[in-house]
Amino acid sequence: MIRELLLIVPRRYHPFVVPGERRSAGMMPDMDAQRILSKADEIETARQAARLEAIGPLASILAERKQLEAALAETDGPYRRAYAKAGAAGWSDTELHQLGATAPEPTRRRSTRSTARSTASGASAQAGSPATS
Repeated sequence: MIRELLLIVPRRYHPFVVPGERRSAGMMPDMDAQRILSKADEIETARQAARLEAIGPLASILAERKQLEAALAETDGPYRRAYAKAGAAGWSDTELHQLGATAPEPTRRRSTRSTARSTASGASAQAGSPATS
């Protein structure tokens, strides 16, 4: 049945091969395995070169951004102290904001070991107590 359909439908509309008919799927008939592997290697090498070329500018900019972020982080402490000193000298947050200064981010406090221990001991005490319902 498929053979009859293949004969009816024009060749350009079906990718099937009629039994007994040989077709080369876009390859030259004299291509051996070594040539195919060599061609695949050329394609992959070109692809990899294009990827490396495309990532170069991003890598440069990323490195520069990391350096600038580190330099900015080094100014956090002095900025925080200078902002506090200005506030202590009578400058309001509104006045400092009008000058372009923003209030520094609050520092993140690390949890102390005693807090971690009390939380852990409280959890173990709750686990040991009988459940009430």
